[in-house]
Amino acid sequence: MRRYLLLANGPGEVWGWARPLLQEILRRGDLPELCLLPCQYASGREKEAVEACFALKVYPLSIRKLLLEPRKGHYAGIIQLGGDLLFGRYLAWRYCCPLATYTYGWKKGLRSCSLVATAFGMMQGRLQERGCSAFVTGDLVASALLEDPHDFSWNAPEGRRVVFFPGSRKIIREAALLYARDFRLSLLEEFPDVEITALLSPFSDPEELLLWKEAGFRAVSNDTGGVLAGADLALTQPGTNTLELLHTGTPGMVAVPDRFLSLIPLPGILGGLAAIPLLGPQIRRLGIQYLRSSLKDYLAWPNRIGGREIFPERIGLCLPGDLAGEVAELLGNPERLGMMRQELMRLREESTTNEDHRNGAVRFMNTLEEILE
Repeated sequence: MRRYLLLANGPGEVWGWARPLLQEILRRGDLPELCLLPCQYASGREKEAVEACFALKVYPLSIRKLLLEPRKGHYAGIIQLGGDLLFGRYLAWRYCCPLATYTYGWKKGLRSCSLVATAFGMMQGRLQERGCSAFVTGDLVASALLEDPHDFSWNAPEGRRVVFFPGSRKIIREAALLYARDFRLSLLEEFPDVEITALLSPFSDPEELLLWKEAGFRAVSNDTGGVLAGADLALTQPGTNTLELLHTGTPGMVAVPDRFLSLIPLPGILGGLAAIPLLGPQIRRLGIQYLRSSLKDYLAWPNRIGGREIFPERIGLCLPGDLAGEVAELLGNPERLGMMRQELMRLREESTTNEDHRNGAVRFMNTLEEILE
């Protein structure tokens, strides 16, 4: 029996990457642990959600883990999923074992890893341009979708099934609820029989489901794969959600309303400086301006992977009524939705087969075991 230490640093990495790997390691009869790295995007409920799925140790990074535990022979390997590789490199040195990582792009420390795995050929090419050898194991997000229960069923007829992604952070979901109410009312004017399902984060509080239901939405927090399997169109923010749409062939639109930018945590040192009394608000304003100006390339992963706009992207004012009008236009154009689905299927096949993506966790662990032998 091999023992693995998995490091993950945010909601997307924990649910989309760590979850299928944990399942695959357990299926092989090995023993995983999950250590949660510091992350400004963390919800605070990652430990509770993972422990509800698996009987294993989940804990935040601590001084004991860094300095006090026994060293050699403790783990067969360290697997880092997101975050600064300084943590993984140090723990691999401390426990005298290989370091494997899964990444969508370049970061410092990749050349120190025994295994660098990625999801798409495009990502592998960009890593190779930086002098880093990487294996395409398929997208773990596709593997994660298979872990969902798939027991959701839609009430509305085909062509009237819309998914709304409120975001992974509670403060953004609270703001999104007010926004989504106006969006829903505007869309109902065009299509009275439309059904909108809010796909809440698996780390959301239980009472949030009730709030969304009271606002007129169906609300789900633990069956993304089941909901998307029958959806016609999704309205989402940038992030892992757009990869879930890719793998389920769900047409989508990506929106970044200006009103939500002020709620996004600032990265790195900016986040710490923004908390300084008196100077903090001004630093945050400058940080938000920087975030706004940096949104120049494609935001949705399918668009970035394909190098073309498959999903429409909207940044700026993005009034609820305007977005509802665009969604209504798409729902009224089944030919365009069909073309979007074909584009997603083609893009998935260009990178690797759909079966490879679904077996991403298996391929990752097979590759790691070859290195360990």
